[in-house]
Amino acid sequence: EIGIVDSIFTRVGASDDLSAGQSTFMIEMAEVADILTATANGSAQTLTDLAEGLKMAGPQAAAAKDNIVNVSGALGVLANMGIKGSLALRKAYSQFAKTDIQNKLKAIGIATTDANGNLRSMPDIMTDIARKMNAMPTAKRLGFAEEIFDLRGSLAGLQLGGNIQQLDDFIKKLKNVQGTAAATATEMDKGIGGAFRIFMSAVEGCQI
Repeated sequence: EIGIVDSIFTRVGASDDLSAGQSTFMIEMAEVADILTATANGSAQTLTDLAEGLKMAGPQAAAAKDNIVNVSGALGVLANMGIKGSLALRKAYSQFAKTDIQNKLKAIGIATTDANGNLRSMPDIMTDIARKMNAMPTAKRLGFAEEIFDLRGSLAGLQLGGNIQQLDDFIKKLKNVQGTAAATATEMDKGIGGAFRIFMSAVEGCQI
């Protein structure tokens, strides 16, 4: 019960669906759940692999102001290429923020930042890099990947750069996944005792 008060304040978010009892936060979390579930379902990785990938690459992606669709798409493509984790993707974000790497890419016509000095999205940068790399002889391509992405990130750079169309297709698919999480959660709770709830706890703290 509420005692004697002179006013009551409530918060209504711009996207709150009051008739359905959903706050803006709950709507956004449902969207994230759909994206992550579709990524796991559409790539060669377990829920644990995807959670680890988000833990690795999430903070760098958030700092770069990239969105969860782009990050999930990159993790999905890398997983399909046999690269899980993904320390490699985290390294790529870090490399693009370095002035010397930015200058090296700028020298061959690739911009890593926009007019305001913010990093461009990972897919956009990788598309430009892919065009340049695909025109290089194989030996030069390997050396270029190690120079730009560092030895630890070069494998991710080579795989993403060589599979730009797959990355683009994956990202497009992730933009139309409403309801995926609910359907998957029902099936998973039946089969493996609530693993979906364990998986979703990995989203906490990524803040992408």
